[in-house]
Amino acid sequence: MENFSPEMQEEIHHLTVRLGDRDRENQLLDLEKAFRQWKKGTLGFSELDHMLISYGHRKSNMAHGDPIVTIADALAEGTLTRSDVSDALYNRIEIVVRLMKN
Repeated sequence: MENFSPEMQEEIHHLTVRLGDRDRENQLLDLEKAFRQWKKGTLGFSELDHMLISYGHRKSNMAHGDPIVTIADALAEGTLTRSDVSDALYNRIEIVVRLMKN
């Protein structure tokens, strides 16, 4: 990321933290629902265990991904809006966003 200004690097960091928090929150909501199903007996332990393991692996993988690809994908998928990203940063990653949309 040395090709990005310090301001852009800060923005990239904030955006990836925001996306990571949102993703983990959604996964935790899914886990909460699964725990309730398990307690009711409508979900087996092995399925719940698989979800827990998947959560751990996904959390680990997010920390090692390319932040530009993560942001571009979020823009392409609508998780982030164009107004969430500064013009300077968007101009630098626009080609990646276009590729992610295809």
